[in-house]
Amino acid sequence: MNRKSRSNLLFVIFIITLTLQCLMQIVIADEWDDDDDKFDSSESVSSSAQPAFTPKSEPLPPPPQPIPMLVKPTLKLEDFYRESLIIALIVIYLINYIIGKRTNEGIAKRWMEVQYRLFKDNFAQVGTDTGSALIKDGPADFLFYLTGRRNCQYVHGRITLKPRHDIIQLVSNFITSQFSSNNITDTVI
Repeated sequence: MNRKSRSNLLFVIFIITLTLQCLMQIVIADEWDDDDDKFDSSESVSSSAQPAFTPKSEPLPPPPQPIPMLVKPTLKLEDFYRESLIIALIVIYLINYIIGKRTNEGIAKRWMEVQYRLFKDNFAQVGTDTGSALIKDGPADFLFYLTGRRNCQYVHGRITLKPRHDIIQLVSNFITSQFSSNNITDTVI
């Protein structure tokens, strides 16, 4: 695992932790209500005021007592079904991202292994100066560069695979059927 992907993974873990912490604070704030502290039923009405109307029936029952608030709300696992669903979806998305990215890398590397001998026979340099034949441009995009042949300045190739790393785009492409796997572009200079 290289440094960039490790830092991306740490960033995702940090965002998930921050989101869970915020959701926990919202749940606690919803269960904790401070409005009852402002009203005190024990305050008595001053005795100097005379009522305008006094009924001659039986006395009124005492006012209902407020329900005492719990100091700490009790949290149960059932209270977090939304959060657990969100976490499960994030984990599924991350697993699909990793598997899809590795699958695309494997397909591109196998294609280059098949074509490498042909490229090496016809061009003096296959790939970059560092020696890699494929340049990763994204989880589903790969580039290759060939040079060193008479009457051909260079060949710049792009391999674009299905977005196996992005489940949302993969489902969208499946539904709309706009993905074309036979896209060959030839530009002669």
